[in-house]
Parts: sequence; C-alpha cells; structure tokens
Amino acid sequence: MNRHPASSLPARLVPALRIRQHRYLATTARWLGYPQPATQPGALSPPPLHLLTPHMVPPHLKRQINPRLSPNISGHPAPPPAAPEPLITEDTVCPPSLSSRWLSDLRAQAQIRISTEGQGPIVNSARRVLSHLHENWLDLLAGSEGYLVGPRWTGLANQQISWGDMDSMGHVNNVMYNRFAESSRLNYLRGFALASDEEHRQFWLELITPRSIGWILKSIRTEYKCPLFYPDNITVLHRLVNRPDKDTEKILMEAVIISNEKQRVAARCYEELVVYDYRIGQRTNLRPFMVEALQETYDLQEKNRGKITTHVLKLQESISPLATDQNKIWWKSS
Repeated sequence: MNRHPASSLPARLVPALRIRQHRYLATTARWLGYPQPATQPGALSPPPLHLLTPHMVPPHLKRQINPRLSPNISGHPAPPPAAPEPLITEDTVCPPSLSSRWLSDLRAQAQIRISTEGQGPIVNSARRVLSHLHENWLDLLAGSEGYLVGPRWTGLANQQISWGDMDSMGHVNNVMYNRFAESSRLNYLRGFALASDEEHRQFWLELITPRSIGWILKSIRTEYKCPLFYPDNITVLHRLVNRPDKDTEKILMEAVIISNEKQRVAARCYEELVVYDYRIGQRTNLRPFMVEALQETYDLQEKNRGKITTHVLKLQESISPLATDQNKIWWKSS
C-alpha cells in the first residue's frame, strides 16, 4: 500500500514539504496558462490538485511541461492546432480505402443474399453485382488500389505461367516474381515512349539503356501473398507511389502481380529507382517533360482510384440489408 509522503517524515519537515507542494502547483499552473494568484480583488487563484491530473491537461499544453514531447518548457505559447481534415466526398482524390479482401467479401455477400432472400429486388441486385464483378473484376481490383488498366498501362497482360517457372516445391519460384516485375516495368516505361511525340520519344526509350539518362533499380522488396501454379495466367501492373517534381532524383514504384485464375493478388513488389546520367557518372534529375508526364500519370491514378472506390462502395451498399430501392438501381443509369 502506498503511503503519503508526509506520513513517513518527522513532524518538523512536514511544513517544508507542504511549501514545496504549493510551489510545484503554482509553477505547474503558470506553465498551463492558468491565472496567477490574486493580486487584485476578484482574480482567480490556481486550480486545485485534482484539476492538474495528466488526463485533464489539453494535448497542446502537455508539450510545454513534458520534455519528451517538446524541449520547450519555458512557458512559450504552443503552436496553433492543425486545421481539420476536409470531409470526404465523391470528388475527393483520396477516398476511404477498401479492405484488401473486398472482392471476395462482396461476392460472398451477394451469394448469401441470393441463397437466403428468395425473390425480390435485393436478390436481383445481388445477381447483377455478381455478373458485374465477373466481367470487370480486374479493372475494379486494380483500380481500387490506384493501378491503371489497359493496353497503355499494363506491363504484362495474360502472361502464361510456364512449367519451368516452378521449382521442386511445386509452385512458381520466388525469383520469378521479380522477373515478372522487371518485364512489366520496362513495358510500362515503353508505354510513355509510345504515347509521346517524336521529339521526346527517344529520350523515353533511353531510360532503359546506359546511353544517357536512365533509371537504375536501387532496391526491390517483394511480398508474397499466395503461390502461383501451372497452368495460370498473370497480369502485372505498375503505379507511381509519389508525385514527382523537378528535383526528383529517385522514383518509388509499386508493382502488383495478379493471378487471373484465382482473381487475387499473388505478390507485391516495392521498387526504388534512381535517375542516373551515364555520361557523367552521377545522379541527376528528370527532364522537365518527363516530370510533367509522370505528374499527369500520378494524378490520373488517384482520380481513377477515387472513382473505382466510390463505385465499389455503391456496389456494397446496393446489396446491404438496409439498401433502398434507389440504391438497388443506381447503376442502371451510371
């Protein structure tokens, strides 16, 4: 049992201890910005001890008395609180993120509605959702994570898994995932060359050669989500992680390897590339027209991610138990 400090002290020391406690409270009150002891009639006195407990102190004032949070304990005013984040709407660039298993969960939810509801509008809506997912699963799955899908953006489309890609463990060897990502990355860069004008096309093509300014892979980290087996086809996509600017010397990219048979992500690769000038043997910056093209691509990624995420959320809402008639038919006119 904890004892009060004064109960274990000689009687002659108790007054001194109380004086120190009073000074501590007065100093703490001054740090917290409370009014000082009355010097004029009607002025407020420092608050009692129970008002100075840690859970009662505002967060922006704790930094003034906690040296681990901030070295400023001199009583200077704390910085103003940050502005509140804006509300998320359909036009917001960064909508709420979806669960990594949203596709399988939505399919399971639609099948449950069909098997348990019998007949009715919600069952018809569930059937339409299943058909929609079956036809557009790749666009929805990749787009919800910010990947652009189509001939212009797809690094590897329906790449067939070979028997020789597997090892003695009976699944595709781990090294092959990095090879898939490498081939996809080169095709992704070639897509910029094919989409550019004649004046800049050669500069884009030289990014994958040691002639002038090129991209060098500095590091790659792979997360394996599920094994791949023969026979199967895969789709490999790339996206920009950050929005480049004129001072960019490194590019962060993320690749996703999708099993078409399982309709799920098999692996993710996180890549860091540096911009290197082979002519002078050192790092350099991207050319201005490259920065502009990559910025447009990043903005398009985020816009498409917001659109697909909103679309998926409406799909989920259309078969929820609380769905209204308007929710169930929303996509007939979309």
